[in-house]
Formats: sequence, structure tokens, C-alpha cells
Amino acid sequence: MGMAVPLVALLLCLSQPAAAETTHTYPVSLTISVDRAADKISGTIVTDAPSEFCEISTIRIRRVMPGKDKVVAGLTPDCLRRAGELYALICDRTVEVSSTETAELTKLFENVFRTVNIALVNELAQVCDRLDIDVWEVVDAAATKPFGFMKFTPGPGLGGHCIPLDPHYLSWKMRTLEFRTRLIELASEINAEMPRFVLRKIADALNERGKPLKGSRVLLLGVSYKRDIDDMRESPSLDVMHMLQQRGADISYVDPYVPKLDPSHGGFDLTSIDRLDARTLRSFDCVAILTDHRLFDYTAIVEHSDLVVDTRNAIKERAAHVFRLGAPAFREAPALEAV
Repeated sequence: MGMAVPLVALLLCLSQPAAAETTHTYPVSLTISVDRAADKISGTIVTDAPSEFCEISTIRIRRVMPGKDKVVAGLTPDCLRRAGELYALICDRTVEVSSTETAELTKLFENVFRTVNIALVNELAQVCDRLDIDVWEVVDAAATKPFGFMKFTPGPGLGGHCIPLDPHYLSWKMRTLEFRTRLIELASEINAEMPRFVLRKIADALNERGKPLKGSRVLLLGVSYKRDIDDMRESPSLDVMHMLQQRGADISYVDPYVPKLDPSHGGFDLTSIDRLDARTLRSFDCVAILTDHRLFDYTAIVEHSDLVVDTRNAIKERAAHVFRLGAPAFREAPALEAV
């Protein structure tokens, strides 16, 4: 358990800029707890936010990633020094840049880099789907090349609070300067289409079994935006669920990290099925893996499901009833006739 320590700096992150004339206050309720720095932090609160815009009680770091490098900047040399001292206590290295604008664009560029590369591999998945080539095999093979390749994998769409949103801030800013960020906009368009691609994959898989999407019972495995967390922000699973409902599918879901979906989650009012056993799996026309939580027993899912659509390459064994995103359907080789 960490020891509470005096505050050396206040890092105030707002989802939107606070206009000077606004009367809205931004309550901050956090507590700093740093094990290895209890005897080192001292000083006073340093913030560039006007006091009338803040109601400060205690400060808590909601999420830190010890060991990671951190880019820091400050509006003044003293702000830069203090920010560097704070992050140096929990990070392996701090990288100082010349301005807060440079630091912000560094973060945006990193998010744009991931957005564009995820869009590239998502488009490749759609290419491979039409060419009957396994995109997962292509990506794994390309990752063996030592020429600056960085591995990204396809999926049902983007989620979280950074990649789906932050690049649009840069696009908006550049439009005010009469410049169009075409690559960012195209990447966002490709990524936003992935839930619809998943919908078509589910519909095609059901069609292979002679079943229409309308009226079929579809079980969705995982609704958080990535594995092993409960974060629902911008989760593409919600888009897939909406599209399935609009097409008349009867949907249910299982997510051990998200026991209930309420109206704040895309307007849904659903409860996660608590037992993913053989009887449950057999009761659905299709099981779609949207988030590859490690808690799922994929061997049992393959064994007891009538039809599986895997958007994350969670299932490694090939089977005729398993359809993977960006990969051809498995076809058993015909037996050779004896001569």
C-alpha cells in the first residue's frame, strides 16, 4: 500500500478547453500515492489553471505506467523542471521538449501513427477476404522482416479514449488553417467501417449454414474495447451489436469484465450471461468473438458451438465451422480415390 505524500504539482487534464468566460468548475478528486518517492516529494501546487475554475480537494493519479518513458514540457522553465521531477519518480526516463505544443503534437502523432497503421491492416484484412488469403498468416510472415516493420493486427474496429478520437482534434485544428489531413481522414473512414465488415462476416457465415441473419440467435463474446479490461469507451462491439439488432438478430453477450450494459453503453439494457457452458453455446446459431479475453475457454467454444466467427484470431485450430476475419473458410481436402 502506498504512502500519501505532499503534492508537488497538479496535472489538470480537461476533455475540452476551458474558455476564460466560462463559469463551469472542474472538480478534481485524486490522491497521489508513490511508494518509492515518499521522502522526496515536497513543495506547493503548481497549476496554470485559474483558481476560479478548479475545486481542489486531494489528488489521485488514476492510472500511471511505471517504467515507461514520458515526454514532458512546461509553459515556464519552472513548470518543465517540476514536471520532470514528478515523472522521474515513476518513469525510467523523461524526454523534455521545447514547448507544450510540441508535447501535445508528439502525443497526437503517436496516436495518428497507430490509427493509420491499424487502418492499413484492416484494409488488408478486407483485401485478403476477397482474395481467399489468410491475413493473419501474411501479418505474421511480414513481422519476420527486419526492415522497420511494426506489427499491427486487424479487428472489429477502434476503441478507447485515444486512437478513435485524438486524431480528429488535429484534423479539426488543421481545417481552421485551411489544410486537410487526408491520410488521417481516410484511416478513420476505413477503421469506422470495420464493424460493418464484421456484420457481413457474421451474415455470410450464417448463410453458409442456410440461416438468415434475421431471427438468428447471436452470442457476442467480449464487449470491452480490448482484452482483459472493463473499458467500454468507443468500443466497436457496441456498433456491431446495434447493426445486428437493426438486421433483426436476437443478440446476447458474455463478458466477465462487463457484467451489465446499461443505457449509457449505446442505449443497451442487457446483462452478461454468467455461464458459458456447452448448453449455452449450443443454444445459439452463431458465436462471435469480438474481444479475445484470456478467461474464455476457446477449446470449449470451438467444441460446443455450431458456428463461430472469430474477429481476433483467438482460435488457432482450423475447423469448418470457424470463420475468421480476413481469412478464407476452412475446407477439408477431398479424399483421394484409390486406384
